[in-house]
Amino acid sequence: MLAGAVLLLVGACSVYVQHPHFAGSSPSSIALTLYAPASSEISYQTNITDIIGCKALVAGLRKGRFVMFGAKADGELNISYGDGKTDRVGFTRSSDGHCEFFQHGFYSMRSNEFFQVLADAGIDVSRVATNWNYGR
Repeated sequence: MLAGAVLLLVGACSVYVQHPHFAGSSPSSIALTLYAPASSEISYQTNITDIIGCKALVAGLRKGRFVMFGAKADGELNISYGDGKTDRVGFTRSSDGHCEFFQHGFYSMRSNEFFQVLADAGIDVSRVATNWNYGR
């Protein structure tokens, strides 16, 4: 009986963490910040206030897949919701063509999908890509 309850709990947790969860469903603004490599110096910063773009970005991030570990963030997305809740999502590039991000766990998605999510939200991805490759 106890073993069954433990297996059920583990199964439920593994299903829950497969994709990221966010504090709300209707983001009102998102601030993107990129840092210079191995530094806390800001190399690029922008804000998204278009509600449709904000929702598209969060919907895109929900497609990320759980991974065990991630690297130190090269940038972050600060997502604000109308009810005052916020999510702070750190993200970075990994060496295998995927981007990883942290939202109550590490998640991964292909780099081209990640950049498309940013573009769909109205972010100038050429600025992100330029800063992303700075010093690498």
